[in-house]
Amino acid sequence: MKKLVLILTFFLLLCYNDYAGERVEGARIYLLQSDNQEVWAMNHTGIKGEFVLYHIPPGNYTLMIKVPFTSFTSEEKEKEKLDQLIDAGCDKENGRMVFKLNDNCFVFDINCEDQPKSLFIPYFKIVKQETDFVVTIATAEIKESFDLKGMFQSLTVQYYKKCLESGKFKMPEEFSKN
Repeated sequence: MKKLVLILTFFLLLCYNDYAGERVEGARIYLLQSDNQEVWAMNHTGIKGEFVLYHIPPGNYTLMIKVPFTSFTSEEKEKEKLDQLIDAGCDKENGRMVFKLNDNCFVFDINCEDQPKSLFIPYFKIVKQETDFVVTIATAEIKESFDLKGMFQSLTVQYYKKCLESGKFKMPEEFSKN
């Protein structure tokens, strides 16, 4: 019985680590109203990169992240490996996106599966500002009020590659349009 528990624990850790990363220091998650681009909600990432936007009412929104320049690290060996990988991929069913930005890898994961009647569409756009990158992640048509939960983490090349090789991540057409 102890062996079975150890094997299951190891398996769970292995699966979790497929998307495990590090907190992105100072990242801010924004939910903008689509019609006027005003901020409806904002939160910072927590100690493990997690965030929650509470009580989102029905409506149309844009989901974006501000990633400060101070949160980027870059090792030469990582950069060389990263150059060989594609720029982005998306697992639409699970609301998860992986992408490269300024020689760093990131994963963004939300609980859109909790809203089967709502529509989340990946919309990947990056704008460089004076102190940060603004990354637009998705547009959303929310049908019922709910709490948007998720995480935003920095990944090593090893985990980024695992995400993309898992077969769940595809390059959506929307990515190539921007």
